[in-house]
Amino acid sequence: MAQTVNPNRFFVVPPQNQTQNGDAASPSGPATAVQPPICVVPQGDQGRALANVEQSVFEAAKEAIKGVGFSEEGATRALQPAFQRMGFDAVSTAATGPVGPPGTPPNLTQHGGAILDAPKLANIYVGGYWNTTAGKQDAQANDAQTTDFGQSAMMDVAKQYGSGAAQFLGSTVSASSSPTRVTESDVQSIVKQALAAGNVKKDAQGIYTVVLPPGCVLDAGGGVTSKQGLGGFHGSFDDGTGKPVYYAVIAYSDTKGNGINFDGNSVDAVGITESHEWMEAVTDPDVNSPIPGRNLAWYDDSDNGEIGDLAIKQLPLSQTFEKDAGGFQQQLEWSNQDKLYELSAQGGGGGGDVTGSATPNAPFSKSAPASSTITLGKNVDLSKLAVSVDLSHTLSRGLHLTLTSPKGTSAPVPVHSGRTVQQTVDVSAAFAGEPTQGAWTLSVADSSKTDRGTLNAWSLDATA
Repeated sequence: MAQTVNPNRFFVVPPQNQTQNGDAASPSGPATAVQPPICVVPQGDQGRALANVEQSVFEAAKEAIKGVGFSEEGATRALQPAFQRMGFDAVSTAATGPVGPPGTPPNLTQHGGAILDAPKLANIYVGGYWNTTAGKQDAQANDAQTTDFGQSAMMDVAKQYGSGAAQFLGSTVSASSSPTRVTESDVQSIVKQALAAGNVKKDAQGIYTVVLPPGCVLDAGGGVTSKQGLGGFHGSFDDGTGKPVYYAVIAYSDTKGNGINFDGNSVDAVGITESHEWMEAVTDPDVNSPIPGRNLAWYDDSDNGEIGDLAIKQLPLSQTFEKDAGGFQQQLEWSNQDKLYELSAQGGGGGGDVTGSATPNAPFSKSAPASSTITLGKNVDLSKLAVSVDLSHTLSRGLHLTLTSPKGTSAPVPVHSGRTVQQTVDVSAAFAGEPTQGAWTLSVADSSKTDRGTLNAWSLDATA
């Protein structure tokens, strides 16, 4: 079944809306849809005066609560909801990024489609460039960005829509020569070949991200190419049994007219585009699905877009991305809950949750246990602590998993027997009342001298 080309599915910023520094006007929609000032100012002198009063009151209130120990960001976040409920327009952008333009804010609604609650990310680098010194450096930086994405505060925003934290499955280089043009059919073939060869691990919630080399044109069909501002898109195909395989493709954006120039840095551009596509893929994985019965999930019908599209449609390009706590550029995403574009949700998003993940691919045995550490970035008032593990094993018994907290408390993680174990275990009781911030270590061993296994990946989700 051929897919219908839908321009709204693609991440496109026309070249005329890009500049050398990535400082662009709104890339689509009316030319007036630009970032508003801190106050939304009604027409006329009376409106301007009112806006100034509102801003003054807001700033005075912020200074007052900073005086009792709040940070600048904490004060802003605390005041925004209360001021908006009272009908004030004044909103500072310092804490969580820009707000949208005047008028009705975006609103993503669930259309009944699937959500990826345990997404896995795998990168497939296409072409000989990735085997060069420069290419290896770029791929290493992008793999680090991929790991960071799954551990970043953006996962708190994803949780608002039912998604879980993303895990990185690793990466591979496909093909020795660099293609000059890649179509969606080519992308699907690349993913199929990588899976068939075992170069990337197959997972029902895998998002296989094809990253193109410099100078390669991404052609989505219907005249939509990276030479006209296409940065990337995501989609799926039938694995032959009626189940979807999810993928994304990313153009290697540059300052020469290929892809989307955000800030003059191609590595940043690849990472920003990936964060756009990954957030869409976890909240609306089956857009344009060729499989009957697969539906849209979170989508804004008024703005005709997925979660990643909204900031791109409503804000100047230079205001659609920021560095996260890990130092990597990510696109701001719309939060229905906070009515803001943000990198981290107010109060931690999903109730103040904090998550982390790791992909150690570490072998283990009785004589050589494996261990892996995840560092959680903040404390929450713990109500649930869930450990998700993905491991393989030569026999179906004899596994011993132990989780150790930053405080030094150790507790067993009971998992089912099996040659392949993909399981989530609630270990809340063992760590009740302990701080969550800091290094958590998972140790895996086998009771038999002859058995072997591999800890492929694991994640930790602390719920407030």
